[in-house]
Amino acid sequence: MTDSLTAPDSNSTHDNTITLFEYEFTDQLSSLDLIHLSRLSRRIGIEILKPSLRNGKTYFQARQYVGTIRLGNRTIQILVVHFSKG
Repeated sequence: MTDSLTAPDSNSTHDNTITLFEYEFTDQLSSLDLIHLSRLSRRIGIEILKPSLRNGKTYFQARQYVGTIRLGNRTIQILVVHFSKG
């Protein structure tokens, strides 16, 4: 399990898509993304991205769930850590 904070620009954001590995952090969610994420999490009963406060800034950490989710016009891909480079 990785518990390090990644640089905000290290996440892929092409065509409104965020790609994260399990347990990776992002700060690239808009207010509308958060509304969609909250509704989805309540509906399925799973916290897909966990909010975390670091150095006065809110980040969201991918949990152990992998796959693709759609939040309005935003797509978030969560990949297995095993496939990360390095």
